[in-house]
Amino acid sequence: MSGKEPSDADKIKLENARVKYEECKKTGCADEQEFFNEYHDIAVSLLIDLSGKLDLPDAPPIEIEHGYVKPGGWGAKQDPATWSVTNMKDPPEQFKVVDDNGINIATNFKTKVGAEAYITEAKNAGQCPTGQHLDPATNKCVPDSPPPTGGNDKDQFGIAKIHKDKPSGTTNTVFKLEEKRRNYASGKPSEDSVEYTATAKSKEQNSDVEATFYTKINSFKTKEPDSLSDKLTGPPHKDGAGSWAIPDFMTDGSASKTLEVEVKHPHNESVNPKPLTAIGGSIVGKWFGHKAITWVKDGKRYVESWIHFPVKNIDAVGLEQEDAWRQYIPTTDISKKFVNANGTLTTCRIDGVKKGDPPDFKYCSVREISPP
Repeated sequence: MSGKEPSDADKIKLENARVKYEECKKTGCADEQEFFNEYHDIAVSLLIDLSGKLDLPDAPPIEIEHGYVKPGGWGAKQDPATWSVTNMKDPPEQFKVVDDNGINIATNFKTKVGAEAYITEAKNAGQCPTGQHLDPATNKCVPDSPPPTGGNDKDQFGIAKIHKDKPSGTTNTVFKLEEKRRNYASGKPSEDSVEYTATAKSKEQNSDVEATFYTKINSFKTKEPDSLSDKLTGPPHKDGAGSWAIPDFMTDGSASKTLEVEVKHPHNESVNPKPLTAIGGSIVGKWFGHKAITWVKDGKRYVESWIHFPVKNIDAVGLEQEDAWRQYIPTTDISKKFVNANGTLTTCRIDGVKKGDPPDFKYCSVREISPP
């Protein structure tokens, strides 16, 4: 043994290599020998016995990624013992979990280790990864069911519908773009902002709606991220007015803000349910599909949001619709905040853009839906 005690950084490096190797060995991944060699070489360089886990000061845990699970699944085997990790074809730098027939279980993992940890999580008795649930009849994890769709499952732009049309309901595609200077009640510095708004003919037509946007932020502040906010059911903004349900999407792709309500302007209240899937990176400078959906059923108001990102070709986006949309926030009851729609506006608001270079919008609509 060396007379020099390994540093904490050395121990953490070795422990990370050991965990990667052990997880790979458990799941039978193809890189088992490569991970062992890495672990072995680090250990030999430190002259440390490979017999077991080190006593670490603050070893970071392996992050379990949840990837993307198609609503309804791809028809793969749901026994995690049959699962393994492989590279995706598009994008090739990401990974996916497949069954022993090569059929997708979950896709778009950023790291192989994260995908392998996803398999390990699924093997824990009584627990299922995000996007799946435990079937009590078989005691196995199965994909969540897809949302109901109407007979006509695409709108006039060729964009997939999540929920059924309301019988004799309206679809509004007329929006107004406004650039504004935003002065905050909190006292933070003023900045430029944009609002893209559709106006319904009545509050009733603005109560149960599926709002769809494709947005590209062209210029944006560089110091901090902000949210792209879809504001539903509200009237024009003035002090004391309300109420709005506001699904949020952070420009840096984080989940620090996902849903707010504004019962009385200008005070927002955070709800922030944990999203069902990750956005997958910054949306600035890229086309980003987002849906904000709300409805009233049995005297309660519900909200959910969906995303299509990344978008491969905005000019032929109709060809991408199959499996493109992922539910972002779960269906959330906000009845304790408000129920009735008090206004006719649906607005996409983005703060921090630069004046004279507003975001681009395409294929936008506000469609009346039947409560699911």
